[in-house]
Amino acid sequence: MITLGPRCLYCKHFKRDCKCAAFPEGIPVAILGEEVEHLTPYEGDHGIQFELDPTLSEREKKAYQHFFGEKSE
Repeated sequence: MITLGPRCLYCKHFKRDCKCAAFPEGIPVAILGEEVEHLTPYEGDHGIQFELDPTLSEREKKAYQHFFGEKSE
């Protein structure tokens, strides 16, 4: 069973059903499973990588920082 990598949930490009603007036909298993961080180009991503969703609440931004140790902007 594949579980959604939590980083995807914080991305401004994420859509339902494990799809996003970068992967409209479905996010690759390597990214969903967090084997690959989609912070740099990945084959087939149409030039679109992870970008923190600017509409996240302060609580969601803090959760992101907690999980990934990255500063949200």
